[in-house]
This record gives sequence, C-alpha cells and structure tokens, in this order.
Amino acid sequence: MCQKPGLAWKMDQSACQEVGSRSLERGKFPLLAVRARIVFSAKLRERLFFYRLKGQENLICLLLTLRFKGGRRKGKRGRVVLLGPTPPAAQNPAVHSSGGRGSPGALGLGLCYWDPQEPEPLSAARKVARPGFGSAIPLPAVPTCVPENMLAVHFDKPGGPENLYVKEVDKPSPGEGEVLLKVAASALNRADLMQRQGQYDPPPGASNILGLEASGHVAELGPGCQGHWKIGDAAMALLPGGGQAQYVTVPEGLLMPIPEGLTLLQAAAIPEAWLTAFQLLHLVGNVQAGHHVLIHAGLSGVGTAAIQLTRMAGAIPLVTAGSQQKLQMAEKLGAAAGFNYKEEDFSEATLKFTKGAGVNLILDCIGGSYWEKNVNCLALDGRWVLYGLIGGADINGPLLSKLLFKRGSLITSLLRSRDNKYKQMLVNAFTEQILPHFSKEGPQRLLPVLDRIYPVTEIQEAHKYMETNKNMGKIVLEVPQ
Repeated sequence: MCQKPGLAWKMDQSACQEVGSRSLERGKFPLLAVRARIVFSAKLRERLFFYRLKGQENLICLLLTLRFKGGRRKGKRGRVVLLGPTPPAAQNPAVHSSGGRGSPGALGLGLCYWDPQEPEPLSAARKVARPGFGSAIPLPAVPTCVPENMLAVHFDKPGGPENLYVKEVDKPSPGEGEVLLKVAASALNRADLMQRQGQYDPPPGASNILGLEASGHVAELGPGCQGHWKIGDAAMALLPGGGQAQYVTVPEGLLMPIPEGLTLLQAAAIPEAWLTAFQLLHLVGNVQAGHHVLIHAGLSGVGTAAIQLTRMAGAIPLVTAGSQQKLQMAEKLGAAAGFNYKEEDFSEATLKFTKGAGVNLILDCIGGSYWEKNVNCLALDGRWVLYGLIGGADINGPLLSKLLFKRGSLITSLLRSRDNKYKQMLVNAFTEQILPHFSKEGPQRLLPVLDRIYPVTEIQEAHKYMETNKNMGKIVLEVPQ
C-alpha cells in the first residue's frame, strides 16, 4: 500500500502490533510486507512456508501456515488483518477472526491489505484462511507500491549536453541478491560526460543510464537477499550505471548506510568519488604515513576526498588546481601546499617543497599532457597511479627511460569495470574503516564537498557547468520523488 506512487510502505511489529497475539503465545513474529512478498526472520522461516495467491498479482495477500512444536492445537482460528496506508499502531487496526478451524497442530493466517480510497464491506474480507490451500480471498486489487515506469536521464545519440533530456523508461526489477533503490539524489562524474560523448561505454550487463552513484531508500528486495537491508532503509550505492533515474537496482553488497548527520544530497556525493580515492591511495598506491602525495585536480570530487583521506593516513597531500580560490579551498581541506598549473611549473614547485626528494605517490586523472612533469617530480621508487585521461592519451618522448631511471611504477586503475566481488570487498573495507569518520566530530572528521545541486530536469546545465572545470567538489542531481 502506498500513500503515493513509488513510496514503499513498511509494516513491522511496531506498526501492526502482534498479528493474532492471543493465539500466538509462543513468541513475537515481526513481518515485512512489500508487493506480495513477506520476509521473515531466520528463526521464523524455519517454522512456516508461504506462497503468493495465483491470479492475484496486484493484491498483497498471502496465506501462511505456522507449524507448532508440541501437541495438537485444534480449534484455533485464522485471522484476516486489514490495514490502511498509515501505520495503525495508534489506531487500533481492524482484526477479524475468520470463520474456519485450523488443521490439527497448525494455525492459518491470511494477511490482506486493501486501498481505503475504494472501501469494501468488511464482510467481503471474512473468508476462511485454510492452511495449505490457495483459495483467493476476494479483496479489490491494489496498485503496487513501485510503479512500472520511471523517469531517467537519456540521450538518443552521442554528443553535447544539448542531447540530454529526462525520459520515461521501464523501471528495473531486482534480480538475485539485488535491491531496488528509490533514488533521491545522484551525482555527476567525468565518466558521465565521456559516456554522453560516446567515449566510455558502460560495462557489459550494466544499465546504459548515466550515474555511478546514488542515495535514496530501499524500495524492494530481490530473491536471495541476505537480510542486511529492509524496506525503507536509507542507503547510498556504488553503481556501474543507472543512478540518474528514479529507481536503480543494486547488488546488496554495494549498498552502504548513510552516516549519521548527513543528508541524502550529501550522501550521493560519497560512493564513486570516495571509494575511488580510497582505492587509489590504499589498495593501488599503498600510501604510508609520512609519504608525500601529489593529487591532480585537487578540487574535483575524487580530489577533495583524496586530500582528506591522505591526511587521515598520516601522509602529506599536495595538490594542483587552476585557480587561487581552489587552492585556498584545498588548504582548508588539509592540503599542505597547492600549485596553480596555469601559472607555474607544478613539477619544480613540488621538488622545491619536498627539498628535491619528490613525491612518493601521484594520483593522476590528467594523463598524456602531464607525463614529463609527473616523472620529473616522482621520488625514487615512487608510484604514479593513472586513473583518467582528461589531458589526452598520447605520449611524445622518452617516458620509459625516464621512468626506468627513477625505478618508478606506472599503475593504471579503473573502478567502474571491476567485478562485483572486488567492489564488495572495497565497500566493506570502506564501510568499516572510513565511513564512521563522517559522523565523528574532531580533526579527523570527513565531509563530502558539494559545489552545486541541480534538479535532474536541468541535466543539460549540470553537464555544461562541469565542462567549465569551475566546480569545487561534487555536482549533485536531485531526483523527483
């Protein structure tokens, strides 16, 4: 039952009290009902079986049979529970005994929900819930909680921002081990611009809708979910695509709880940018305390995350950026020094700051146009991690000989194309080690940096703004509910 399309309605023990509490004296049985599916605790699942009523796809109605240990319990009556769209805990919900007896040793329950906008006589619902039989209970059909269509960012052909628009498309359904997320906000990444231009296709099997991260609420659980999430939970998600839409399916292992004190808009700025920075620093770059780390595009989403994570690791962040305003912001976030690549040679400035030693780690999303300066300021045995090609892919010059002379390592890395097993490992490590620091007060508190928030209907303007390279932090898209 929904108060409005797309808003998942949750029934739990606090909302509906105990179903048939007088008859079920052996314990409490929390239920979660969504779209004709009920999920039970592991303890309860061992004692019952359940099924959908055939031919009642739009009716949230299930018959349950609870098996009791011990003696035979004849004469126990099943119950039909009728609930409205609002939690009825304080409204004394209508509970009516059914007319038939349960089978020996069992109690039959019928759980049904109908739309109060089209009321029916209560007598229509007073039907026997026979244990083990799927006889339909004649209640009026209820519209499903999740609509069949949704709005999503779309483009018909590669090109400029003018090709983008919001279109109604089919809503995805969660597969095995997946969760359907009702999206409240997403965020822009350079990958979105490249995909729009036809230069970066999504991985095989991924949605072709833009959006590598999102925040919102769990709307539906697919088969095989392990019970870590329930309907209505607030969450943020790492995605291979599909985030810039009203709904997106996510493997449950790629969901993260939203840190206390953060809004959904702030949370949407975390998954892709912060997991990328965490991966580059720790899993790829092997950052160590005391190391100097040069972060290109220091005021991008990844850059602002990398500055804070570098400080947390006990290393020393240095950044490049294209304006004095950006450098000032970088210093507020914890950068030890910043260099304006438009006004000075960042390579020479880096060597000067490190007293000729160079940097131990470079996080580089620029590529070709920076190769010579990168190698020049790289320390002996340093690591140059390349994760983007904003400055082009072509190299002209003796890259290999210069890198060999430094005993340097050039490592390339992408997150989007990695498999779910790797991503889940990354999400678990980030959730355990980093996520708590978004809620803690003190010098090590982490904060996502938001530059601008656009309604998703202004997607063209959001792309145009990102292309100016003026943003300091993330550009977030608010999705209509």
